[in-house]
Amino acid sequence: MKINRLDVKGSAHTNPKRVHVVGIVVAVLLVVGSFFGASMLPGTAFIGLLLLGSMIFAFSFSNYLLPSVAMVVFAFFPITYLPIDLGFPRGTVTPTVAIISVWLIRLISSRRIEDQRMAKLPAVLAILVLTLLVVLSDEPIFSAIWSATVVVLLIIPVLLADRIEARTALALRKAWMGTALILSFAALFETFTRINPLANFYTFDQHWSVHRVMTSLGHPLMNGLFFGMSSVFLGLWAIRERKLAPGVVAIISAVATASTASRSGVIGLAVGALAGLIVLLGLSQTSVMTKTFGVAFFAVIGAIIWMNPVLQERLGSDEAAGSTEYRSGLAFQQAQALYETNQMLGVGPGVASRQIFDETGLLLENAMMGSLSSLGLLGVGMLLVVLATMAVSALRRRSIEVVAAAVTFLSIGFAFPLWETIPAALALLMFAFIANFSNEVQPKGQRLRKNSHVFNAPFQY
Repeated sequence: MKINRLDVKGSAHTNPKRVHVVGIVVAVLLVVGSFFGASMLPGTAFIGLLLLGSMIFAFSFSNYLLPSVAMVVFAFFPITYLPIDLGFPRGTVTPTVAIISVWLIRLISSRRIEDQRMAKLPAVLAILVLTLLVVLSDEPIFSAIWSATVVVLLIIPVLLADRIEARTALALRKAWMGTALILSFAALFETFTRINPLANFYTFDQHWSVHRVMTSLGHPLMNGLFFGMSSVFLGLWAIRERKLAPGVVAIISAVATASTASRSGVIGLAVGALAGLIVLLGLSQTSVMTKTFGVAFFAVIGAIIWMNPVLQERLGSDEAAGSTEYRSGLAFQQAQALYETNQMLGVGPGVASRQIFDETGLLLENAMMGSLSSLGLLGVGMLLVVLATMAVSALRRRSIEVVAAAVTFLSIGFAFPLWETIPAALALLMFAFIANFSNEVQPKGQRLRKNSHVFNAPFQY
């Protein structure tokens, strides 16, 4: 049976290296003007102009490039950490969410790709469950905004999975690799010089026992999340397809992960790598040489991280010990009590993060426990089913790096409010899911085929 992988109409003929002048101009205005505009304009007016500019920026690109553009904007545009009153929940509506919204709107009118059909019922049910939880929420407006961000970044991409082109995924993989490389070098520069031009714009300061890198991502925990996911994703991609470039960037990203001195980032990287290696070792189609190299590769990464002096210094500090004690303290007990008030339906999507504080006024540092309190067993159960659907899609294509990156993301959620306070961070999970579609579904017993040379031609399935 012949299957056309791509719709070659319309923007398919656009030169991927050509960006409209308006796109370049708006990009410069977004990056440079945002920091000055944040102090000169009211929060609502500022974010309104920012989102409008982001959407104009998005429309200047071919649609298949928009996830790549969103990845770059996510990495280099720290709207979540700017000291402005946005007038609505911070970490929800961001330029990345605006760009992805444009991509999804334009994706609706594209052709379906038959071999990419996947179960849509879990995603539909998840939208219905979130709607119910918003109606019953203690703070319906807040929950509606939080839920809308989750729907855009996590659920609608699943519903439109059968329209995602292979070239979209391949462009995103390259953008991820390039972004990780640039930010990793920025992190290493900051480690050695302790200079970050953006530091004065952030809502926090360096109060830790060591200098922890912030780059343009903001908080060290967000840096640990990005670099940890990047190391796992790029490393397993390099191993599976025997590519040098992503492997090199994976090692540099691992060094950057250690430079954040984020224990959750390091642990998330280790758990994700272990999950990926387990899948890799269990694939009968993978050669013994590839399996051996995979184990050796991550053993080297582990050694490099463990020997990092910044990480070692923080691990032995009183500040780190106090941080561990805090995570298991009063805030966690409050989360348990809040969860027990409504175990099935929770207090409302995203609301737990506004109701759980310890005696220092700090949030619960555990997105998993926060989600149980916010969404209840029903909401968490439905979102887990959606994530399972995404994982099955990746495993059908042998995209072990996608599953491993998702495991890293979820693991870090045990020590970081993450999607509870910054649902826009779910964009990283979405990027991993989109990258899945650079591979084709393979019948059992066949080796995975690369798809980089069949963009404009049908293939036998």
